[in-house]
Amino acid sequence: MKAGTMIALAKACGVSLEWLAEGVGPMEIGNAPQTDRAHEAFMPANQNLVDVRYYDVRASAGFGLLNDERPKPVIIQIFKAILDMANVHPNDAIIIHANGDSMFPTINSEDGLVVDTRRSNNLSGVYVMVLNGQLLVKRLSLRADGNIRISSDNTVYPPDEVPMENVCWGEAERTDQLCIVGKVKMLFHEMP
Repeated sequence: MKAGTMIALAKACGVSLEWLAEGVGPMEIGNAPQTDRAHEAFMPANQNLVDVRYYDVRASAGFGLLNDERPKPVIIQIFKAILDMANVHPNDAIIIHANGDSMFPTINSEDGLVVDTRRSNNLSGVYVMVLNGQLLVKRLSLRADGNIRISSDNTVYPPDEVPMENVCWGEAERTDQLCIVGKVKMLFHEMP
């Protein structure tokens, strides 16, 4: 996560920057936690938690992974401040992970992705999508000819294009459709 985002997150959650970045030192600002119960030590005072759908799937940041079975979400709780920073409403948010290197250096394999599932006419940015049965995370951009360009940040992977009439949100009605799940609004990089 970028330094500015990490600083804002530490302030919003009331935790020390050192603890958030490295997992060392006292969690609370100014003193160590006053409890032996792990879940209470983790949760800063006066923070609102919200329910978010988490899918234990990996969106391929590569050539694509087939997901034969439709995963069921697990409801997890995260700090509302995190979603506020990403400008995502809890009802519209899902969290999944990336797999592969096609979006490197923007997205690393195993990064957590906060995805905003609200429909938008502005198809520019990094999106999670299903194309030909493959769950992908790629960069989308609208071309002047009306096609959607699907590209990777890693130039080893070639771009693709799909006609706008073959783009939908949510569920595909035809196998040739590009179905957009949502826009990636925040990343959680795995600590080394």
